[in-house]
Amino acid sequence: MKKDRLSLFEHLCRLAYKHFARLIEKEKTAREDKYLEETLDILELEVKPKEVHALSLAAAIASFAFILAMVIASLLTTSSFTPLYIFFLILPLVVYMYVEKYPTILLESKKIELLGHIPAIASYLVISLRISPIVEKAVEFSSEHTTGFPRKLLKRMVFDIHMGRSTSIVESLSKFADDWGNIPEFKAFTQLLIASTLESSEKNRWMMLDNGMNVLLGGLRERTDAASRRLETPILVVFTFLVILPLIFIGLVPVMPTIGIDVSPLAVFFLYDVVLPILLYIAITFIISSKPITFPPIEIPDKEYSKIFGIDARNRMTRYAFYAAISALTAFICLPGFLDLASSLNDEASRYPLGTSLILIGATVGLGIYLIGTSYNVKKMRDDTKEIEEEFSETLRQLSVLLSSGRPLPNAMAHISDLNKGRTAEIFSKAANNIRLFNIDMREAFFSEKGGSASRVYSEMIHGSLDTVVSMSAKSSKSIASVIIRLSEHIRNMRTVDAEMKKIIGNVTASMVIIAVFVGPLVGGVATSLGYLLAKTLSESDISGLGFGGLVVKTLNPEVVKLVIGIYVLETTAILAVFSDDLIYGKDAVIKKYHLGIYLPVAAVIFSLTVVVMQVVFAGMM
Repeated sequence: MKKDRLSLFEHLCRLAYKHFARLIEKEKTAREDKYLEETLDILELEVKPKEVHALSLAAAIASFAFILAMVIASLLTTSSFTPLYIFFLILPLVVYMYVEKYPTILLESKKIELLGHIPAIASYLVISLRISPIVEKAVEFSSEHTTGFPRKLLKRMVFDIHMGRSTSIVESLSKFADDWGNIPEFKAFTQLLIASTLESSEKNRWMMLDNGMNVLLGGLRERTDAASRRLETPILVVFTFLVILPLIFIGLVPVMPTIGIDVSPLAVFFLYDVVLPILLYIAITFIISSKPITFPPIEIPDKEYSKIFGIDARNRMTRYAFYAAISALTAFICLPGFLDLASSLNDEASRYPLGTSLILIGATVGLGIYLIGTSYNVKKMRDDTKEIEEEFSETLRQLSVLLSSGRPLPNAMAHISDLNKGRTAEIFSKAANNIRLFNIDMREAFFSEKGGSASRVYSEMIHGSLDTVVSMSAKSSKSIASVIIRLSEHIRNMRTVDAEMKKIIGNVTASMVIIAVFVGPLVGGVATSLGYLLAKTLSESDISGLGFGGLVVKTLNPEVVKLVIGIYVLETTAILAVFSDDLIYGKDAVIKKYHLGIYLPVAAVIFSLTVVVMQVVFAGMM
């Protein structure tokens, strides 16, 4: 079955093969191509291994051509060849390896994403099996409430069963676990799940389902802990060699002319603002391809994404007014920085204490307002939904107490607000009022778009639980209570495991954020100030006594160097911050935008103030 649209990667692979087919190595090992072919098949990418090899080669050639153009441009500004150019040659090799391994990295990322959905999938299976011990119905129930791409996989599984393409649900679940990462915890859970349906005693069946969830959640917790520990050393190595050392090295650049090495400002820009960020991005991508498991973000309706700071911005004039305000503020802050840069290029004294740092501050403040503004509404709704989820298990427990006393379900729902004044209690009490006032059924009372009590609650976990309550509404109060109390315990366990997993991963990501937002800008600011001091000292000193008689020392413009290093600091901050969020929040673009909107201005201000303060300190030491 062909897709309606090809992805950018698929288009590029086909285009590359069309032009570089003759250069592709004919004798790739059968094992490598077989694994790559299986990977592409699982990902449903309509490309062949040879087309991926062609794109890898094309990307390496393109990066080499880019490096060559940078070197030529740099040589036009300086007559001498600098050893920095040799370092540039690493880029084509790294790019080739990255593109060649991209399908594998993408598959690992999808596997981790699926693992994040596994607790929810298992949860819905268990919820359904508590009501009826029919696995096919449980899989169908899970497919209706699971979010993200696993929903598509489960829907396909249900379709294959109905069409007779799969001989049994056991076989389908086993294949599901094998194709997406050989998940032993899920396999063990599946075995207990199937075994529970054979139990004649409801008590034993429920006990087996509870044991299955404990095995699954315990295994995922251990997997997360092990993955987090494996990340610590590689991340430390990357920080050291691609962040800290380059920042320290910049302080030595002004000394290079004293040993006969003429460094072009363009070469420094290409190295720090182009080559090193690309290498850092690729290195961290490889490292976190085996990242820990993270629970998927709460899905919010698309219409809520158009709001800016909670204000509906679907109106074109509202959006334009917001963009104009940001542009005006950015220009106001940046303009003095550009004037100072122009003065420094004309060898004039700096007019402002912060100098070209104002360009960095202005750009990041404007970008930060945009990122926070466009992500604020969705983030707030997700935070509110998480708070509702946290109190939901207690509300279910209280509802089970009322039902255990013999109250009918609608009556217990109406009186839940007597025990609980929280927002989740309102979901049940409002549904009870809907039933009484409008004479509608329970499902409509909860889920109707026009006035359902849960219509504005965007938690699939809560919706799945309410769906369970609706499905059991015809049973006795005590039967409903026994299911609801188990459901309450189950949700509490899920929340506990989620918190524990985030705490484990947080031990790794905390260091990433500290280095990205504080340590990197501080080191960069100190190194830039030291470079400024050395440049000033060398330009004012006679260095003939150092054995370089007759050598004309031409140092780099300090303001240009500060701007280049400032851009590099912000690039590393953005890369590290995004990847730290990727580790703990998964594919949550909203939280990444929100955090970038905070981190980038903070990093810019720390870097700028460090440069100013250290220049004053170094000047006092002279």
